Amino acid sequence: MIHFSLNSNQFLKRSIHFLVLLSFGFLCAEETAYKELELELDLESRFLSRLERIVGKDKVMLEVDISLEYRDVKSSEPQLSLRRVTGLPPRPAKLPGFARITQEISDKKKDKKLEMTGMMVKLILDGSLSNTVVETAKQVILGHPVYNSVEGAELRVETVSMAVTPDISKSLKDVADGMNRSVNSQLLTDSLKLVQDEKEFTLASQEVKITGIAIVAFGLILIIGIYILLRGIDKIVGQQERSNDLSVNLSSPAATPAAAAEGDKEMSVSINHPIELLPPSESEEKDEIARPYSPFAFMRQISNEALWEMCKDSSAKTIEILSNYLPPERTAYILNQLDDNRLKEVSKDLAKSQVWPKATVETIKQEFVEKYKNLINPDEITTGGVSDYANLLTSSSQLSGLSDRVLDLIGDETNGGLRKEVFPFRDIIEVNTDDLKSVLQNVDRGDIAYALLEQDEDLVEKILGAMEPSTARSINKRMNLLENITPDVVFGAQRRIIDALRPVVRGEVDENA
Repeated sequence: MIHFSLNSNQFLKRSIHFLVLLSFGFLCAEETAYKELELELDLESRFLSRLERIVGKDKVMLEVDISLEYRDVKSSEPQLSLRRVTGLPPRPAKLPGFARITQEISDKKKDKKLEMTGMMVKLILDGSLSNTVVETAKQVILGHPVYNSVEGAELRVETVSMAVTPDISKSLKDVADGMNRSVNSQLLTDSLKLVQDEKEFTLASQEVKITGIAIVAFGLILIIGIYILLRGIDKIVGQQERSNDLSVNLSSPAATPAAAAEGDKEMSVSINHPIELLPPSESEEKDEIARPYSPFAFMRQISNEALWEMCKDSSAKTIEILSNYLPPERTAYILNQLDDNRLKEVSKDLAKSQVWPKATVETIKQEFVEKYKNLINPDEITTGGVSDYANLLTSSSQLSGLSDRVLDLIGDETNGGLRKEVFPFRDIIEVNTDDLKSVLQNVDRGDIAYALLEQDEDLVEKILGAMEPSTARSINKRMNLLENITPDVVFGAQRRIIDALRPVVRGEVDENA
C-alpha cells in the first residue's frame, strides 16, 4: 500500500510538471510568433524607406521572413535587449488577433534571451532598372546591421515588370499655384470693387433723393389728370343720356281729298331706351382652323429598336405608308433593317408618286396602335438570365452561404452555367496551378489569410502550394494567429480573390498584360 501511494504521488507530480511545461511552451510560441511578425513588418518598412530613395517608390517590393528562438542566458554574457539592438519602436498595447503574455510567464523568461536565428529577404525590383541600380539596392540590404547580425541570412533578388503610377505632384502644384494666383487676384478685385461700390452708393443715395422728389411731383400730376378725366367722362355720359330720344319720320298713308286739305303733318315716335343689335347670321361666323393630319404621332416617343420591332413583320405597303409620316432619319433606319427583296420593292414604290385613301391609313394606324400597346404593356416579362442571378446570389456578405445552398439544391445537371458564373471559393481546387500562381502573386497576403480561415485542408494546401515557400509560411503564420474574424471579412476576401481569378480562368486576360 505504501509503495502504491508513492507511485501515485510521483505520477501526479510528473503530470503537473508536464502540464506546466506544455502551457509555458504554448505561450512562448505565441509570443515568439508575435515577435517575428512585428519584426518582419518593421524590417520591411525600414528596408523599403531606404530602397525607395534609390530606385523609386513604384519600382521595388520587399518580403522579410525571420525566425526567433529563446536561448538560455549565461551569467558571463551581457543581457542586451533585442529591441535595443534593432532599434524597434515601443510595442503596441495589443494587435488584432494576438494575445498578450502574462506577467507571470514574462518573469519566468528573464533567464532566457530571444535571438534571431534565421532571416530570408526577398527583393523584387522593376525589370527596367539598370544593373548598377540593382547592385546598389542589394548592397543596401547586405550592408544593413540587422542583416549582418544574423548568421546564415539569405537574400533573393527577382526582377519583374511593374506598372508605374503617374506622378501628379507637379500638376497638383501648378493647380495650387493657379488657385493662389486666382485668390490673390480675386482679393484685389474685391478691394477695388469695394471702393467703387462706396462711390456708387454715395451717388445712388443722391439719385434716390432726386427720384423721390420726382415721384412725388409725378404723383400729384397724375392725380390731377385722373380727376380731370373723370369729370370729362361724367359730362359725356350726361350728354348721351339726354340724346337717347330718337325721332322717326313716317310717311302718311294716302288720304282722302277731304283729309288732304288738312295738310301734310309729321308723326314723331320717341324711343327712350337703347337699341339692341341682332346677333350675326350663321354665314358670318368664322370657320375653325384645321389641324395637320398626324396619325402616327404616338410613335415618336419610342426608340429605333422598338420601332423596328413593330415594323419587322409588316408588309411593304405598310412601310411605304408609314415612311410618309415619320422623320427622315427614322425612316432611313427602318429601310436599313429590311432584307434585299423588301427593300427593293419598297424603293420602287417610294420612287414614284402614289395616292392612298385616308381609310387605308387609319387601318394601318389601328394596327400599329395595337402593337404599341403590346410593346408598352407586354404580357410576358423577360428576366436577365444566369449572370444576373449569379450576381444576386453573391451580392450579400451576410448571406454568404446562399449560393452554396442553391447550387446543392438544383443539382449538377442544371447548375453548370450557374456554377461558372457564381464561382464558389472551394472550386479553386480545380483551377490550374500555374494560373493560380500568376494571380496569387498580385493578391494581398492578408486577403489570402482571411479567405483560407477554417477552409478544407486540401484547398489550403492547393493555394499555399501555388505560392513561394517563404510567402506560404508567412501566410500560414498569420492564419494561426487570427482571432475573432467576422464572416463578412472572410467573404469579402474570398470574393476579391475570385474576381481576380475569374478572367484568368475564362481566358479573358491579355497575354501581354
